[in-house]
Amino acid sequence: FADLKRDRHDDETINTVFRSVHSIKGGAGAFGHERLQHFSHHYETLLDLIRNGTLPLSEPLIDLIVAAFDTLADHVI
Repeated sequence: FADLKRDRHDDETINTVFRSVHSIKGGAGAFGHERLQHFSHHYETLLDLIRNGTLPLSEPLIDLIVAAFDTLADHVI
């Protein structure tokens, strides 16, 4: 996330985060953690909008992405 904050990211940064969130969503679904799956699904959708160019990255959006990841990490770790 440091690269996102410093505006030194490339598409692979977002793709890596997307894949992580996607994996967490799948695991949450497999083990019946519906709320975690729901949160991950919405986060994954946001990341997909960024990946396909529908939603351009901005500083407030980067802050949201990092905060969402922190929230997700709090529930997974």
